[in-house]
Amino acid sequence: MGLVAVGAGLGAAARSARAAAAPTTSAVPATTVASPSTTRAGGTTTTQAPARCDPVPPVAVLFVGTALRKDDTVVRFHIDEVRIGPRVGGTDADVTYVRDARFFAIGQRYQVTVALDPESGSYLSKVRTGRGEDPRCVARDPIYTTLANGSSIDTAIFSGLKGTRGKVARAFLLPLAAVVGALVALVTVKWIVILTARLVRRLVRRPTRRSTHRPTPP
Repeated sequence: MGLVAVGAGLGAAARSARAAAAPTTSAVPATTVASPSTTRAGGTTTTQAPARCDPVPPVAVLFVGTALRKDDTVVRFHIDEVRIGPRVGGTDADVTYVRDARFFAIGQRYQVTVALDPESGSYLSKVRTGRGEDPRCVARDPIYTTLANGSSIDTAIFSGLKGTRGKVARAFLLPLAAVVGALVALVTVKWIVILTARLVRRLVRRPTRRSTHRPTPP
């Protein structure tokens, strides 16, 4: 009995020692902290804050196609070649451009990278970056449309006057130009008439020189 009691006491002491040596842990929610990038220039450490970018949707299809027609937000392409993703059903595809459809020229070939809208199931792409968007976020986003050779699409102020809005603009500007031209023509004719009348009056009012030759008496 004495040996049993001693063994039990030693076992309890060992368990107490192990419990005391083990560190105490508490459940802490895991957090992910983006480490800032650090660069050194001339012995000075500069810390650059990490970019806060929106989630980038995956590429659904990348194809080369020809613009067939468009409206304010949607451009229809004839698919010439599929480079990434499954073959799009049919030979044509409609792509939604929320702000950039006006920059497309009918008959021009483009390289179109699209994402799939999970709600409507339509294809989405864009031409321009968002105003004030971080360049590091832009570099991570592949959902863009370019010309077929990979160069950027012209997004100058007047480049959007090639489509439906261009027709509206021309319908407004051409009559205005005609009116301005007619006014200029009327003013020009008016001044020609005025100057001609002044010249005629001066010629009429000019006194004729009387002959001073006296006849010789017989």
